[in-house]
Amino acid sequence: MFTAKDKLIKTDTILLKQSVTSFLIQYRKNYKAFPISNINKLARHNSIKNVSNMILNDKPIAPTVAIKLIQDRYKKIAKKTNPSYFSSVIRGFQNDCRRAKKIEDVKELYKNYDNELKSIFKEMDLDLKYCINGLKALNKVLKENTKKG
Repeated sequence: MFTAKDKLIKTDTILLKQSVTSFLIQYRKNYKAFPISNINKLARHNSIKNVSNMILNDKPIAPTVAIKLIQDRYKKIAKKTNPSYFSSVIRGFQNDCRRAKKIEDVKELYKNYDNELKSIFKEMDLDLKYCINGLKALNKVLKENTKKG
């Protein structure tokens, strides 16, 4: 009834789903801890326009532009925090495996799709780190600005 290839596809699919779930559990904690409401308040505050340029990731940038970039990245991350975002990757894995002729091909496909998921996870981490670095840079510039004023 079920071949060895079918059983391998099923176990590998479960492993991919588990890696997504385990990553998202930890990631959501960090994501929800980010104070986006403070960034949104800053965006509406007029005094931020008077602040001089700041350094974000070794590049000078205007605080208003930095706030907009942080908000955009945060919204982009929000779409990826649900497991359903990754269902297309898992479905692609299953479809490719069904077309595979040998078990070795399924094992290779698993490695490829696992690496693809890891690269998506890494990109999400980098986006959140960008938001955190932006917040730190904004805080630093605002402290300097209040000392001057």
